[in-house]
Amino acid sequence: MGNSMRKFLCTRNRDSADAYVTALLNAGFMETKNPTEADFWLYDYERDHYNKTLNLFKDKPKFIYPHVPYGWWVWDGICAVDDVSCNFVVSEGAKQGMRLYGYPHPIEVCGFPRCELRPFQPTQGMKLLFAPSHTLGKSGKYPTPECVDYHRAAMRHIIALKDHFESVTVRYAYDLTTSGFTEFAHESGITFTRAEALSVSDSLKAIEQADIIISCGTFGYLSLAIGKPTILYGNRTPASRAGKVKHYASYKHLIDFPKPFESLTFDDVANVGLQPDPEVEQWKSLMLGQPFNAEKFISVVREFV
Repeated sequence: MGNSMRKFLCTRNRDSADAYVTALLNAGFMETKNPTEADFWLYDYERDHYNKTLNLFKDKPKFIYPHVPYGWWVWDGICAVDDVSCNFVVSEGAKQGMRLYGYPHPIEVCGFPRCELRPFQPTQGMKLLFAPSHTLGKSGKYPTPECVDYHRAAMRHIIALKDHFESVTVRYAYDLTTSGFTEFAHESGITFTRAEALSVSDSLKAIEQADIIISCGTFGYLSLAIGKPTILYGNRTPASRAGKVKHYASYKHLIDFPKPFESLTFDDVANVGLQPDPEVEQWKSLMLGQPFNAEKFISVVREFV
């Protein structure tokens, strides 16, 4: 049966599946919204409402694409480990981490799919953008109370340093209350701006308008990917993001950002823009990896379809 007759179902999480779907369509596969007529399924991670679809694909190939670039640890005790043909990850670091905690199914590295990867872009500019992680959609909640704590701790650190910057902008999602930032709303010298959309294009637009980025999660990874001087915060505790992982100690050296914001002085932050830091560049190479490799992705799919 040729590719043109093979149909796939893709369960999408905003735009995180776009590169994979485009690769499949360019290779001659067809997308369907009907699970019963799909030959294989591409999804981001197992959620409760996927159970019905999982039952339909018991005897068909299933592939997992990254829900977020750094989310490879969710199968270490948070999400149920489904029997899949392959779990695609962004980087060799992600694959190493999954092997360290004993992920039992095939893992393939296919590169960073969200945007192009650029070298470090030095700057002497002092426009600071702080982009805390967003809550879980309409629930208005973070996975655990600790999440609110580390966002607020980063905000307090920024307030302590704010007078040294040309400008300070806080880009938040949904509203200030769910972000835990209500008490900071009238802080002088800080501009609060609500994200228009939680999309790659909107995030990149905001990143390009700033000189130095302090963030976490996908926004921070996007900023690092395009070479912006970027500092991650709250990056050392994945257990506080979404429950309790089982083997954090075995792969924390892969997750831990070399220069976390919580430990930096103003001079440290200001110097981030001047030249690339060797430790950060090494971490970036390991954890963000290479550009998305559509040919490799398709070659793996064809092994099972």
